Amino acid sequence: MTKRLLRFCFLTLLTFSILGCNSQTIQKDAFKFEYLKSSNEKIKDSSKLKLNLYFNNYPINRVNNYLANIEDYKETKKDNRTDNLMKVLNAVDNGTYTPDRLKRIKINDKYVIDSLFYEQFEIPQIIFIAENYYDQIENLRLTRLEYDKNINSIIKFQYDFELPITYSQDNVLSFNVDFRNKSSKDIKSFEGKLIVSNSENLELLKLNLNSNVFPQNIYPNPLKSVDLDSWEWSVLNEYRSSLLGLQIQVSEYKREQIYDNRKKLILTFIPTAIYFKDGTTLYQN
Repeated sequence: MTKRLLRFCFLTLLTFSILGCNSQTIQKDAFKFEYLKSSNEKIKDSSKLKLNLYFNNYPINRVNNYLANIEDYKETKKDNRTDNLMKVLNAVDNGTYTPDRLKRIKINDKYVIDSLFYEQFEIPQIIFIAENYYDQIENLRLTRLEYDKNINSIIKFQYDFELPITYSQDNVLSFNVDFRNKSSKDIKSFEGKLIVSNSENLELLKLNLNSNVFPQNIYPNPLKSVDLDSWEWSVLNEYRSSLLGLQIQVSEYKREQIYDNRKKLILTFIPTAIYFKDGTTLYQN
């Protein structure tokens, strides 16, 4: 993790040092967006694909598909419908999301890429930034695929450590918990065991749960896969949830027992089955 963080900081500083320049001098070998058009041969095909990813024109799976067979990509040069960034060149609303990583300008209440800004820099500089961005996203994609193989890694379970449970007079426990799908696939439903214990490892409550206990309109939707752009933040960083979607009625004795341990509660979720929307399933005892 330390090496990844250092590498990220280095690339971030490098990006800003290159792209943070305010010089108005047009370089002799300046980058131009029309180089991304498939009919132009100035930039090699593999670099074009990574530039298209960096400038948010191609998704990572499409880039990798073409990189695996560059001949398929070359065939697109014969098709006049090939994607390009000429709309961005003309500074019109291209109807797509422009991420914060790019230099942007606001037109008609929407952000588009500031194409003239990038034309201040030479081609190798822009390609260097794009290729390092590709490496970062590809590493995230491969890491997420490894998570997909382990049922205990698919669902990120979290709770408010200061107030994991609220208590009502009718012996209903409301759990302040959050279930997030951190895999690359949408989940149809899931099942598992929720265990409430204290800091002395005394088990206070054990529940068999499935995802049907949650309202279907909760936000964020726990069954949707996390976008790759936000996956690293969602999986590797901690945050507090505030979702009171799970309510369980217990005996008065159990309520009092859990309430008495309220300052040292530990909640654990163990998934037993995950059903993906593509028809695949993961099980564990």
